[in-house]
Amino acid sequence: MVAYTADLLPGAVNAEAYAELRRERESAMVNAVLHEATTTCAFDADLGPDEPHTFVLHANGAPVNAGSQGLAGIGDIALSPDGSLVAYTRAATGRAPDTNVVVIADAATGVEHHTFSRTGQQYYRLTFTADGSALVCQRQREETYDTEWRVTLVAFDLASGEETDLLPEFDNWPWPGRAVLSPIRGDATLWFTGDERGHCPIFRRDADGTITRLTASGAYASLCVPSDGTTLYALRSTIDSPPRVVRLDLVTADQEPAFLRAPGALDSLPGTLTEVHVEADDGFPLRAWLALPEGASAEHPAPLITAPHGGPQMSWSAWTWLWNPWPFAARGYAVLLPDPALSTGYGQRMQERGRGQYGGQPYRDLITLTDAALARDDLDAKVAGRCMLEFS
Repeated sequence: MVAYTADLLPGAVNAEAYAELRRERESAMVNAVLHEATTTCAFDADLGPDEPHTFVLHANGAPVNAGSQGLAGIGDIALSPDGSLVAYTRAATGRAPDTNVVVIADAATGVEHHTFSRTGQQYYRLTFTADGSALVCQRQREETYDTEWRVTLVAFDLASGEETDLLPEFDNWPWPGRAVLSPIRGDATLWFTGDERGHCPIFRRDADGTITRLTASGAYASLCVPSDGTTLYALRSTIDSPPRVVRLDLVTADQEPAFLRAPGALDSLPGTLTEVHVEADDGFPLRAWLALPEGASAEHPAPLITAPHGGPQMSWSAWTWLWNPWPFAARGYAVLLPDPALSTGYGQRMQERGRGQYGGQPYRDLITLTDAALARDDLDAKVAGRCMLEFS
């Protein structure tokens, strides 16, 4: 069985009806979109008239339409291990812009069994437990004037409908990746990633709520536990190393991974990586990565580029091909990658101190980190700091 997302025009219930409606639109030369509710666009793309739906394809038979994900649906779906249920998220609308809906449907008929939602909360990255009795996902509390963003992992019991916060005392966020659950029935262990002071470690949560950090450095993604539940595979990267395939054991704290052979390694980089540490004007400890070009020294100081990350809820922790500092280093520039207020991986206090004031504390943190970097004798304070890139 395969669960997937495909678009349907309003009024179409299957692929045949969709094709007929599409032919009618093209024949009538209609390309207008009638919006009866927001959201009408997502990022840089207009939405509609097609609407994402969740489908389940069985080995024998036509695809089953399990329902609409809403115009802004993101294809967040999961099949239960026995294939009887499909879960997906239905996007928030203008009537409830900060609230989406988790839908549990019958994979054979498409009939809804359960829906879960909570005002001011959105759910992402759905995963069924091995026995199919519960659904685990990220829950994100949306920012308001009075409360800051917060992300945790929750479990929905499909029998009772009860929602349980799995990380009530975890101060960082279990994101950006999807949690991986034990493939063994009756085992409530799960693994997840979360930013932590410029890294993105793997954490293990035991059935009793105990949390163990399995890795001390690097940024991990694409976690995978095979069906025998004996090993953990992942991709590991750093600011100065692209993703590599690694193997870890499931229980040892702060371990070093075993790197597996795979294509795509880089031989060298045009510089070195270090860190900048300083105290903010409110006493909060700040840090940033600093990519230094080859040859930077007190005799030959390098000009500085400060590159704030977008989000703004994000952290410089992993290798990125799109926002990469090393092409700048190859041209002789040092690149500061700061984590100011609203960055992830520094506890909920980092969100509180920057809430609602993007031009306030986050900006002051950026300037403080830039000044701290410019105090180094291998950076040129006379020309540095004049170029600031914003990645969003």
